[in-house]
Amino acid sequence: MDRSTSTPGSSSPRSAEAQVRLAAKQLLKLPYRKMAMYKPYPKQLAFHALGKTRHERILLAGNQQGKTLAGSFEMACHITGLYPAWWKGRKFDRPGRYWAAGVTNRKTRDVVQWRLFGKKGRWGTGMIPKEMIQEPTMSRGLSGLIDTVEVKHAKGGFSQVWMKSYDEEVDAWASDFIHAIWCDEEPPGPHYSEALARLTTTEGSIYITVTPLLGMSQVVRNFFPRPNTADRGMIRMGLKDAKHIKPENHARLLAKYPDHEREARTEGLPILGSGLVYTAPESIIRIPAFQIPAHWGRLIAVDLGGGQHPFAGVLLAWDREADTIFVVDTYKRLVPQLAIHCSALRKWGRLPVCWPHDAGTQSRGAEGRTYAQMMQAEGLDMLPVHATHTDGSIFVEPGIQMIQDRLSQGKLRVFEHLLDWFDEYRLYHRKEGKIVKADDAKIIASELELAN
Repeated sequence: MDRSTSTPGSSSPRSAEAQVRLAAKQLLKLPYRKMAMYKPYPKQLAFHALGKTRHERILLAGNQQGKTLAGSFEMACHITGLYPAWWKGRKFDRPGRYWAAGVTNRKTRDVVQWRLFGKKGRWGTGMIPKEMIQEPTMSRGLSGLIDTVEVKHAKGGFSQVWMKSYDEEVDAWASDFIHAIWCDEEPPGPHYSEALARLTTTEGSIYITVTPLLGMSQVVRNFFPRPNTADRGMIRMGLKDAKHIKPENHARLLAKYPDHEREARTEGLPILGSGLVYTAPESIIRIPAFQIPAHWGRLIAVDLGGGQHPFAGVLLAWDREADTIFVVDTYKRLVPQLAIHCSALRKWGRLPVCWPHDAGTQSRGAEGRTYAQMMQAEGLDMLPVHATHTDGSIFVEPGIQMIQDRLSQGKLRVFEHLLDWFDEYRLYHRKEGKIVKADDAKIIASELELAN
């Protein structure tokens, strides 16, 4: 018998050696198969799918949660035409022209380019397969940075790809037509506007993957807290959405960052720097809705709004034993008819209504009745006098401090489905020491109740 051969399934030394060699070859190929290895989390999957109906998108996510991975995978799909079977987003079925952009040339090279193509000399170790990449034209400015490169498309022909950065003058983003643009981290407003103009004739797509450390900037405001046009979409990822980060490590990660950066770096929530009015993490404020016990105190608080600020109200419940206040429901609407607001508040039940001092001084109509009197006539049980602090004052700062203390101590909790309340909580900030009162009606109403 020839000992150099063996039958299938044998465990001879020769067959074992062959298996080891095969395994080694497969391992060597792994760096060149990043695209096939991508397995999206639900939030990443939702972000990709959103591209089918939204031409502008943003993925807000914390550090190391997979936002750049998702961005590079999608761009690789568009450039190559290699879409996976699970893909539900937009598809480009022919070669196109694409931009991939980063904050600086160095960041573009070390993050964006590395994710898509790999490093110089190791092309194909990023998302795009090696055999599809033609020899790039390199940038003259930074060693190892691609300027342009052609990539084979699955349907034939070649896509053209440019590496861009926000370091470039805005003029460098002009005079071109592009099919899709990926911005890793947030572009300046003028660059973003110029990028949008590049998509006009192609009806193309643009998306941003970002940890929003710049806060409520010009670009982020287009999407957060709600997209301001029907053509924009937003997905937000947090620690719980990134399955590769173990739950037992969450507390340690939270403790690493300063208070005012914590929500941005772990939950993808835009920060307002150290100017935030309230700094308590949302994780100690949010609570699932539950049936309020009958013996708890209940109260409705209102703020009149006016101009561009809506009328608003909150339904509060007070657990006297634990001295904890719960925001149970909210109402906000920008219409002038007081009767509409009162009708909405009556649905919460026959409860005492706390009101701000201006509701007792402003008057309307020929009879000169105050807003408080008119709301009483609409069937609301207005308290006899307006809300004050215990010393009779109506200053804002003591009320803010009281709320901050309660938030930090877990003595003020908010039902987690009240998205409008949390939107305002995130936006409430100071500029040059002064509170910016931008659509803050419900928060002010809450302050009034806690101060009373």
